[in-house]
Amino acid sequence: YNSSFNSYRIDSATTKQLKPLLKKKTMEIFLGSWCDDSRREVPRMFKILNYAGFDTTHIQLIFVNHAKQSPQHEEQGKHITNVPTFIVYDHKKEMGRIVESPKLSLEKDLLTILQHQF
Repeated sequence: YNSSFNSYRIDSATTKQLKPLLKKKTMEIFLGSWCDDSRREVPRMFKILNYAGFDTTHIQLIFVNHAKQSPQHEEQGKHITNVPTFIVYDHKKEMGRIVESPKLSLEKDLLTILQHQF
């Protein structure tokens, strides 16, 4: 965790744009401790969210096994096919998700999701 967190260079310009858009949002992160993508992307997302001043108590971490199942079955009905899966919610309504790895970057993909609220 620490090496991926510490070595990641944040896109500070994009992350500053995230700050007002993250207000009153929540996030679920489905991940596997066995998964290389989870070990790389989850610490990076936390670094971005910390930089943006996001209240990390609004994040639910859900660990899954290789079959993408969690002990409490939080994945049911959410179509979790790959990990990590970052799901952003606005008042319990899914706004969008980043699955496995970002298309552009975590910051830019998150900004795209958050800007679709308008």
